[in-house]
Amino acid sequence: MITGESKPVSKAPGDEVIGGTINGDGSLRVRVGATGEETTLAGIMRLVEEAQQSKSKTQVLADRAAGWLFYVAVGAAVVTAIAWTIAVSFNATVIERVVTVLVIACPHALGLAIPLVVAINTSLAAQNGMLVRDRIAMEEARNLDAIIFDKTGTLTEGEHGVVDMATVDGIGEDEALTLAAAVESDSEHMIARAIREAADERGLTPPEASGFEAIKGRGVRATVEGTRCTSAGRTCSLSSIVRFPTTSSASPTTPARTHRRSCIWFAGASQAIPRTERAATPRTAREN
Repeated sequence: MITGESKPVSKAPGDEVIGGTINGDGSLRVRVGATGEETTLAGIMRLVEEAQQSKSKTQVLADRAAGWLFYVAVGAAVVTAIAWTIAVSFNATVIERVVTVLVIACPHALGLAIPLVVAINTSLAAQNGMLVRDRIAMEEARNLDAIIFDKTGTLTEGEHGVVDMATVDGIGEDEALTLAAAVESDSEHMIARAIREAADERGLTPPEASGFEAIKGRGVRATVEGTRCTSAGRTCSLSSIVRFPTTSSASPTTPARTHRRSCIWFAGASQAIPRTERAATPRTAREN
């Protein structure tokens, strides 16, 4: 994947699909719309090339200073030639002194060192996953007070995990998670996998479910130990078929405890059971 969110997105005929995405449900027929230099990856490579060719403020200043120092060096060489010619007449010694002044005073090191350092920094940044589009912007980064990162795939693994649960009175978290894993046992959805993995981490063994039914775009249903259970991610999916206790933290009217978390509700028969909060798993090396 070049870019993208881990949250599933519905696609309809005529929609664009990024190369490398995963088809989570149903069949998919795609038409290649770009190849070679027209692809997104080729565009990223062009950005790197343009960054290599662009000049930072430091490099522009170095080029300007080198230009003025060049004329200073030439002037010093001319003065040296005139002075030594007057002193000892023109001979090999005069040529030696003029060449020495040119070599010492010529700002070739300044004109070569700055571009070389900038090019190496840009290359090292690209090797470490940071693409520099404009060297001037990179140079100005030292004045930044805050940085906004793309969360999914950058600060997180791009995979979902269960981070919190809320249940009705009389039902423990393990019992609720076991039921949820049973309902989601036949689902291929990434959220379903996260719920099953959470149950496995707690050493729970979900009972066998039957009559699995996927409700496209809404959730799933299955029969667990004789009880018809429903899992849905939208409040309207469950509000019309189950009864939520007014004081329960599992109610759809109760907001997620932490921002940027999504909630999945589960219900057995006509009674709401648990609410799980899911979020993208942070990368272990995000501090770096």
